[in-house]
Amino acid sequence: MRIFESYFKKAGFSETRFYEYSLERYQSVEELVDIANKKLWSMFRPISDKGLEKGVEKPWKYYHDTGGPEIRNDELITLVVSYK
Repeated sequence: MRIFESYFKKAGFSETRFYEYSLERYQSVEELVDIANKKLWSMFRPISDKGLEKGVEKPWKYYHDTGGPEIRNDELITLVVSYK
């Protein structure tokens, strides 16, 4: 986080605070694959369509092998608050 503090300082902020949150979350394989295929999360945008196709093979295999129970997909969030 130190690097971000220097960016905010250069932008004229006098203080920057970071608040970290984590959420335990479960999602269906269908939902995760849909998110990946539609590139709804920014981390999927640089991946080619061919790469996404390959990447969703394992979740689909898991779905077919197990009957599709939800997958744990925790969310880690950092809220950044800067003061002038």
